[in-house]
This record gives sequence, C-alpha cells and structure tokens, in this order.
Amino acid sequence: MYSWLLEARSNDRNVRLAALGHIKEVIAPWELLDGYGSSKDLQRLSESLVPEAVIPFLIDLFPLQDETGKTFMLEIFYDLARYKYVNLDFIPSDKKNTYFMWTDKIRDKLYIYISFFNSLLTDVSFNIQQNAQALINILT
Repeated sequence: MYSWLLEARSNDRNVRLAALGHIKEVIAPWELLDGYGSSKDLQRLSESLVPEAVIPFLIDLFPLQDETGKTFMLEIFYDLARYKYVNLDFIPSDKKNTYFMWTDKIRDKLYIYISFFNSLLTDVSFNIQQNAQALINILT
C-alpha cells in the first residue's frame, strides 16, 4: 500500500492513475461492493484498518491529481461509503454488528472532510462536481 501511495504522487499521470487503481482494488473492490466477491473476503476487509487509515492520505494526494485522478478518487471515497449498503445476505449474521461498526468508522472518517467535498461542488469540472455531489448524498 505504501508504495502505491508514493506512486500516486508521481509526476507521471499513468503511474498516478495505476497506483490509485491498485489502492482501490485493495480498499474498495467492486466485486465486494456489488455482491460478486466472497463474503469471506468482505469479512477479512472489514477487520482491516487500512480502508479507514488510507482516507487522510488520499485527501492529501487529491490536489496533486488531474481531473481524471480527482474524479477517480471521489469514486473511491464513494465506494468506501457504499460498504454500509452491501447486501445483508453477504454478511454473516454473527458478524453484522462488527461489520456495521467498521462501516460507520469509515463513513465518520469521510464525513470529517464534508466541507472539502462541498467545496468541490463549485469546481470547474462537471465530473468532479457530479462525483462530489454523489459522495455528499451517500454520506448525508
């Protein structure tokens, strides 16, 4: 993870985007969010501190990104917030309480930056505005 966070600071746009893609695959893979992955993988991830811990680092990297990178980062934040809404059948009944405590921690960490996300609603990029609005909507 650390090397990808460093690569996300690269001067090379392709290196930055590839690093963000790797980070997303670790902390918010679409398969888990959309019910196509393993419930065991989701459980393992929900026992990890990494998704919550990486949020401030991604926020710090945000200004270094171009429009595509910023849009992608907002998608990552949105997907992190979406963990709360995965299909309940995907979560073992004896793990639901700890799972939702984990999702609340992630959402709380994202909510710390709600003013920042609100400031993006006036960005010159429509894509950034749109993704910021979607993130704000899912967090509030």
